[in-house]
Amino acid sequence: MLFSTVELAQAVTRCKPIVAYLVLKSDMNFEDFYAKLKIKVCDSLFPGQPVVGNNSFKMMFSVPCHVTNPLKLVSAADYAHLIANIAKIKTNPNAKIVIESCAPNLVSV
Repeated sequence: MLFSTVELAQAVTRCKPIVAYLVLKSDMNFEDFYAKLKIKVCDSLFPGQPVVGNNSFKMMFSVPCHVTNPLKLVSAADYAHLIANIAKIKTNPNAKIVIESCAPNLVSV
């Protein structure tokens, strides 16, 4: 789920997130995972922006039945925790990644 700053300014019950689906391999390293996710974020939240800084959005994750409260996803250690919890799911392993825009941090060229 992707939330723009416009949506974040609204009441929680009125927010309409951008929902996207992305399938990635669990053996992917953190740098590749982050790059693929950033491409998806930029296409959805910042279309037409030539440069989007890494501090332009926040990422959090949850895993059904294992990590119910969203945790930050900013480092390789956070990513390893995500993968370890996804691996506990026997059928249909998945995670929910929530991304919130911090648009004032956009870099202009």
